[in-house]
Amino acid sequence: MVWSSSTKRRMPMSCAKQSLSAETRERISSVEQAIVPLGGAGDVDLETVTVIARAIRESRSLRIDYRRHDGTEVRRTIEPHRIVHTGTRWYVVARDPDRDAWRTLRLDRMTPRLPLGKPFAPREIPDEAVREFTTHSITAAPYRYRYRVRMHAPAAEVAAHFGPSIAAVTALDDETCELTAGTGSPEEFALYIGTTGIDFDVLYGDDLRVTLRDLSARFASAAES
Repeated sequence: MVWSSSTKRRMPMSCAKQSLSAETRERISSVEQAIVPLGGAGDVDLETVTVIARAIRESRSLRIDYRRHDGTEVRRTIEPHRIVHTGTRWYVVARDPDRDAWRTLRLDRMTPRLPLGKPFAPREIPDEAVREFTTHSITAAPYRYRYRVRMHAPAAEVAAHFGPSIAAVTALDDETCELTAGTGSPEEFALYIGTTGIDFDVLYGDDLRVTLRDLSARFASAAES
């Protein structure tokens, strides 16, 4: 079965739960309690979600087979804390006890291995901290080039151009906001942000400034041809 945020919205929960078995009600409750919304939601296998949600609820470690972005397969033991869904993907925020580090892992690359592992002491993490950590992990950390710009428009207007899995948008005041994002190249970022039609200032990224000057000269030359 595939689970999405629309699945949750379609359920008249107070009525539907009464017609379900106790086991199914417990599975749904575990999923709801484990999820932190970051935006919309893509689809993910319900069995994967419920196994991870159960591990979170019971504070039990979990062995997983995980496919990295380069396609290599690894086996890890994680201590899952929260599930996060964005506009297109689902993630689990977990501690890697072998490396004593926090990870953000994609659920669609993960195969849980039962039974659950040994208990662990869960860390208290506010939902907002989970959102901030996940946003940074998926919008900036994986990329070679990372930039910060001041956008001359309200945060809500800018966020409409950039989903939560693309950039982090933080309001500075009622009329401006800061956008942080990673990208494969400065040219890619410059062209993408230029299509928004919103004025901006570069706060971090000297190579982005060079790229913007170069593109500006080329576009101006093309306009005069």
